[in-house]
Amino acid sequence: LSDQKTPSFAFSLFRAGDAVLATSRGDLLHVGLPDGPVTKLGIVGLPDQAEESVADDAFIYVTIFRHDDVMRVSVKGGKAERLAEVKRGVLGLHDQTLYIASYSTGVLEAIPKAGGTATKLAGGFVRPTAIAADDRYVFVYTETDKTRHRVTPATGEVLTLAPDPGKAEAPTLAGAAAFPGPCNRPRRRRRGSGGLPRSAGL
Repeated sequence: LSDQKTPSFAFSLFRAGDAVLATSRGDLLHVGLPDGPVTKLGIVGLPDQAEESVADDAFIYVTIFRHDDVMRVSVKGGKAERLAEVKRGVLGLHDQTLYIASYSTGVLEAIPKAGGTATKLAGGFVRPTAIAADDRYVFVYTETDKTRHRVTPATGEVLTLAPDPGKAEAPTLAGAAAFPGPCNRPRRRRRGSGGLPRSAGL
């Protein structure tokens, strides 16, 4: 459907409502189903490649490679809006709330999808790499100890669940549960290592 030149590199696929999108260099791509075309959304204001991505049927929320920005963009394209600054953010989305955990600091925060003041929910997570949430809890996976944690947003209580018994680097988090499985997000490069994550054609 696409290659590195037409229309551009595609890195990670994700869903936004019924649409399929992909991260790319300085933009996002829309994937027409089932047979294409693949087109640029024409996002303005992304300082670099979008890395982490979560979305609903109206907006896309992304972190930026080698930047601390968490940004929101319309699924129709247009100008990107900066929502927060989090070092190496990991994103989760449920209802009207965007959840952000810092891979560097281990702090979990909640911020309204429309923007506003971030609320700290919990801290002390060692290298979080995945987030899922439901109406009652936020689930955080930490890669260092391969453990799932359950956070109660109303109280900040953290319950450490059983460690992952398998050898997977990260689980697949779905709804209110976490299941062992391969990580579906690109491995982060440490600052100063140079280069971009490996790309893939669609």
